Amino acid sequence: MKSFLKRNYIYLIAFIVPVFLLVLVYAIRGVYPFGKGSVLALDLNAQYIYYYEAFRDAFYEGKSLFYSFSRTLGGEMVGVYAYYLASPFSIILLLFPKGYITEAIALLIILKVGSAAVTFAIYLKLSKKASNIHSLLFSIMYALMSYMIVQTLNPMWLDALILLPIIILAVERLINKGTYKLLVITLAALFITNFYIGYMTGLFVFVYFIYYLFGKSKISIIKDKFKKLLRFIGAALLAVGLSMWLLLPTYYSLTMGKLSFTSPSFIPLQKLDLFDMFTKMLPLTYDSVNYPGYPFIFCGTIVLLLTAFYFISKKISPKEKIAAASVIAIFVISFSVSTIDLVLHGFQAPNWLNYRYSYILSFFLLIIAYEAFSKINSINKKTFTKVGLSLIFIIAMIGKLNYEFIIAERNIWASFLMIFILTLLLYLLKNTTKTRLVSIIIVVVVAIEMFGNAYVMIDGANTEVYYSDRPSYREYFDRLYPLVDYINELDDGFYRSETVLRRTVNDPMALGINGISHSSSTLNSVVIDMLHQLGFASQEHWSQYKGTTALTDAIFGIKYIISEKKINNIYKPLYSENDLTVYENQYVLPIAFVADDNYLNIKLDSTDPFINQNLLLSALLGQEYTEYFKLLTIREIVFENMVGSQQDGYVVYNAITPDLNAHIEYILEPKDNNEIYMYLYSEYPRKVNIWLNKEYVDTFFDYSSTCIMPLGSHPDSETISLITTPIEVDYYLTNNMFYYLDTKLYETAIAKLKQNNIAINKLSETHITISTMANENDILFTSIPYEKGWTITINGEKIKAIETIDSLMAFKLSSGQQNIELRFIPHGFIVGSVISLLSLLGFMFLFYIKKKKKNKKKESKKQKI
Repeated sequence: MKSFLKRNYIYLIAFIVPVFLLVLVYAIRGVYPFGKGSVLALDLNAQYIYYYEAFRDAFYEGKSLFYSFSRTLGGEMVGVYAYYLASPFSIILLLFPKGYITEAIALLIILKVGSAAVTFAIYLKLSKKASNIHSLLFSIMYALMSYMIVQTLNPMWLDALILLPIIILAVERLINKGTYKLLVITLAALFITNFYIGYMTGLFVFVYFIYYLFGKSKISIIKDKFKKLLRFIGAALLAVGLSMWLLLPTYYSLTMGKLSFTSPSFIPLQKLDLFDMFTKMLPLTYDSVNYPGYPFIFCGTIVLLLTAFYFISKKISPKEKIAAASVIAIFVISFSVSTIDLVLHGFQAPNWLNYRYSYILSFFLLIIAYEAFSKINSINKKTFTKVGLSLIFIIAMIGKLNYEFIIAERNIWASFLMIFILTLLLYLLKNTTKTRLVSIIIVVVVAIEMFGNAYVMIDGANTEVYYSDRPSYREYFDRLYPLVDYINELDDGFYRSETVLRRTVNDPMALGINGISHSSSTLNSVVIDMLHQLGFASQEHWSQYKGTTALTDAIFGIKYIISEKKINNIYKPLYSENDLTVYENQYVLPIAFVADDNYLNIKLDSTDPFINQNLLLSALLGQEYTEYFKLLTIREIVFENMVGSQQDGYVVYNAITPDLNAHIEYILEPKDNNEIYMYLYSEYPRKVNIWLNKEYVDTFFDYSSTCIMPLGSHPDSETISLITTPIEVDYYLTNNMFYYLDTKLYETAIAKLKQNNIAINKLSETHITISTMANENDILFTSIPYEKGWTITINGEKIKAIETIDSLMAFKLSSGQQNIELRFIPHGFIVGSVISLLSLLGFMFLFYIKKKKKNKKKESKKQKI
């Protein structure tokens, strides 16, 4: 061990230094245990931590990584795993108690940053024969570059930054020595840890292969270069094959919505120019992680100097310079041209966090910067002065261009100072015998700069998107867990439960409950659309338990609801703790139940969710359309400083005098103390505040509030005042939808659907058995989303599921006893696994052949001797 550490101590130091600097940033910012802060921000706060909780549950609670009922009624988890959880660092999450998940994530991020420094140091040592001190210098810059720090908001992407230096080392070895094993293994690891960032990185690896083959290698014969290309392609295909067990089911997951999530324009447009890019190469420069933020490419001020020296140095051949300039030009064009940028983002416009491939430019600049650094002796005194003054001039010009995020005292003067200090130190390095001392000073100066830059990146992100504090996560769930535990102890059946209060829409995953609320980049769009048609807050890539009614709760099997206040007059309170109450829906239907086959033919195509709900329940019963939700009488409409006019099928409501209070008041007549609901529809939504009996309720047409709004139940003797106040000057409505639920009619309908005794046994997320009696023309309705991957047998005979209301599964039944079994294996997993196994066998066979040839050569040499 001593011998190993003596030989490799620099890697340990390369790991410790950036880790120490990042921990110091966290400590100053008060991240726990140094304060109440956390590393949770943006999607890490709203999404990833919940998937991490689900990942822990898969191991400790016996749940599945293949399927989860905690997301939008239920869905495959392979896409979520491949996008968010496939990193080997995820194992760290299993080593911490559940109450310390935020600390596990912080450690995961810190270890990834340190590991990136190590792999970059390994690359420099093995590829460039760099000294220990210089490997440390550049590894610090790589590990703490702006992209790395900003993307701690998305730690799932950081594995690519760890793997990239080793992949590039493998490319160089393939070209120089003909070895391909390391390239196959590292590329496969890249595609498995995150297919999305792996796609971008894989494209660059090919670009680097061409750059190195034609710009740096000593291979001059075209035939030999072609052989190298074929070997590279073969290695890449093998790597893809080894990854197919995950990539193939992930591709299917993406086809359910992600691939058509946006419809971007591919018309080429200029996104930014050279000055825009250069601003982000300055230290302490944070603009935005949202559109239209510029790429985060800062990786050290010294890189600016050394990149200039690279193209000036006489010890670097013109061929190498042209090749390097071509690679840089590719990135400049990619950043600038919208079409190329879209292609590099997987043909979809990024939602926040632009230029997700920009770290590759930082990596490449660090490589050529090191090459210039290693040849610093070739730079003369005048060149140092010219380059330093030229950069100062360009930076001064940028200071005059009025970029909002460029602050003279922070960015411009800091850049001047760093240019001056680093130019001087590089000059001394060339002109002194005390190179080790100067090198150490450069490391210290650069470390201080990278520390300051890391702090500014995190501070900028906090200002823009806010880092959540630890108690806001911990206290919220610690308040809910006792009620979830109560439900689990009370009922061991197969049901759904939800919460009216929420931290984010992914709460069910952290709570370990079967729910509706969910958000992720791997979405099932048809289920989200169906929920929206029924009046839920549900659109784009998310769904939410908001806009629900007693009818939808019953049909979707939502049996228990946790709320801070009374939900309605229908549900029964069971248990209270922490100012929360568990309510039981006594009219809940099972997640699968026998229904009429009329249901198979319906379409939820009305813009009125109450009509869709009436149609759904009527069809399940085999009835003619029945109004379970009935229009509520509007006794009077009172306009306060408002006027309405007809326009293109809409009533357009405008304020007569814009500066004065303006609203519309609806005086409504309750009916038999039934639950009352409201829904507004417009293709031109304008936000309006809703007031019920003079008390504020919510904002309609807001991002998450375009849904059914419950107005409660009220005695017949009352009238209700419902006021809509436009936030903007006008709004458009087709009609005003106020309905009440005919409770008696509803209860009778639900009782009919409950008549068929049904036994459901959920053995796991991926294995369910159901027993029931049925008649001819009966079907088994399920509120399980339709997905390829389910295998269904009825009485031992394999059948196909029917996709109903464009989203859910149902099965036709025969008369008599029906024993139904459902098993789930992600679509493409078996085929992908076979391909991966064959690829592995092929890889091993090639390795065996190569080893055999090598042994034959050795034997031949011995015989000659």
